[in-house]
Amino acid sequence: MIVQNLNILTKLKQIKLREQVYLIVSLIVISLIFFTFYKAIAFIAGAIVKSFEVDEIAVQSQVVRFNLEDYEQIVPKLIKK
Repeated sequence: MIVQNLNILTKLKQIKLREQVYLIVSLIVISLIFFTFYKAIAFIAGAIVKSFEVDEIAVQSQVVRFNLEDYEQIVPKLIKK
């Protein structure tokens, strides 16, 4: 196990930064693409959830209430032929 770790460390030390520029830039670009994609999905999901929220005050202001007392006063006039 120790021998393998030493082999990995020596191989890592042999890698030159200049040779890995394209790999590093590619990883940065891919991570930026994933981050942007995640933020876009989060924004869209948040907008969808927000669009289905119910505003109770607006609902209460638009609810039609049925007043039974006034209806009972009007019924004889409606039934009258």
